[in-house]
Amino acid sequence: MFAAALLAVAMFFHRPQGVWGYGVVRGVLYVAEDSSVLIDDHIVKEGETIYGVKVVKIDRDAVEFSKYRKTWKQKVLEKPNPAWNEEE
Repeated sequence: MFAAALLAVAMFFHRPQGVWGYGVVRGVLYVAEDSSVLIDDHIVKEGETIYGVKVVKIDRDAVEFSKYRKTWKQKVLEKPNPAWNEEE
């Protein structure tokens, strides 16, 4: 339990910035009941949060995100939405 909480804190604060900033979808592992997405260097599942952004839904070709009542879809290797870096 402690390790999971520590990992969640590390994922929230550690933002490996690439050419486009944070939030690059690098790949999708689509399985009907247990899909995952690779965002920057982190594996995330539906319902989880990374950098303050919630993974709402994982589809075969795109991922739906939400942050501060904004929602958007992002495809693999697509330039991240500016909402990834917005502060409330």
